Amino acid sequence: MDALELLMSSVLFSELSKPHLESIAHLTEVKNFAPDELLFREGDDSDYCYLINSGRIELFREVRLQKKMIIAEKKKGDVLGELSLIDGFPRSASAAALEPTQTLALSKKEFNVLLKKHPEMSIELLSIVISHLRKANDDLYIASFLLT
Repeated sequence: MDALELLMSSVLFSELSKPHLESIAHLTEVKNFAPDELLFREGDDSDYCYLINSGRIELFREVRLQKKMIIAEKKKGDVLGELSLIDGFPRSASAAALEPTQTLALSKKEFNVLLKKHPEMSIELLSIVISHLRKANDDLYIASFLLT
């Protein structure tokens, strides 16, 4: 699958216009990870957002020495690292490959240049991110009733 097709199939980028997707596709680079290889660690500065082309990646937080809390498992078409790419804060979790994994990496620096060049893309992305936030709020609301 080429970069444009992968971006079109991803939840985060799929609703962007084709010219914007093409611009992003030109900025991506292939990065491969071996099983158990860390993509990033919680607290790291953000430098890349990753779109999974093949393989699986586990997102986790270290809660105690030698203990981790699994947050999510990501697979083909999923995006990770997008929060830090957008807000500039340190990584909120760690990520490690569970098997041989190929990603498309999007540099934060190049992405920001692209957003400055095409500010309308920021509005498109904001709408997508807000819809994800609304879904997360709904999920949290439902979970709170299940726990009580």
